[in-house]
Amino acid sequence: AVLAKHRNVSHISGTQMAALTLNEAVDIAFDTFYDAPNFDLLDWNQLTASVLDFAYNAGPRQAVKSLQRMVGVADDGEIGPYTARAYAEYIDSHGLVGAAKEWAAVRRAFYDHIIAVRPVNAKYRNGWTNRANSFLPGTAFWRGWA
Repeated sequence: AVLAKHRNVSHISGTQMAALTLNEAVDIAFDTFYDAPNFDLLDWNQLTASVLDFAYNAGPRQAVKSLQRMVGVADDGEIGPYTARAYAEYIDSHGLVGAAKEWAAVRRAFYDHIIAVRPVNAKYRNGWTNRANSFLPGTAFWRGWA
């Protein structure tokens, strides 16, 4: 569906999907998961990278709404100046490390909710939890941040 939308067509065949280039996949990911939700309005840091990762896995609207609830603004699923300002203030008041820990808890709570609603998804719990935790302070990701 994302590839069809990107190419402005109604259907993508298996052959067309198989022919997807890495460059086109990167363009689609950037357009869909970074540009469209306005991630460029947020300061780029370890926490923002984790929010973007969540957007790529749970959908940008869900990631933004979860972030908005965490920072205490209306959860309309769109990053605008108000959300960006609240995000910056949240990091200032909690510190980047504290905010990242809170965000990991938000991600884990989302996964718990998904499993409660659809118990068949319990098989993904460890992977989802590991993914959320991989962005925490003290991890290789955090240490490798430049």
